[in-house]
Amino acid sequence: MNDAQLLALAKQYLTLKKQIRLLENELKDTELAIKRGMGDERERTFEGIRVSITPYTTHHFDSKTFAVDAPAVYKQYLLESKRTRFCVQ
Repeated sequence: MNDAQLLALAKQYLTLKKQIRLLENELKDTELAIKRGMGDERERTFEGIRVSITPYTTHHFDSKTFAVDAPAVYKQYLLESKRTRFCVQ
């Protein structure tokens, strides 16, 4: 692939990333508007579209605290992985 083709793809990539960010922001704003509009209701259906708000609890492992509290054990369970970082600016 020549430089002109790569440049065109890089420009397209940056344009698409910007569009995605704008759409993600619009999606968040729309979600907030729906939540505000529903008030205290947890479920509604409009023309076959079901909207629900369901509170739930999750559990996660606090690895940072564990690393401080038991550094030797923490190090025993660290796994190394090799990756590549892709960046277009």
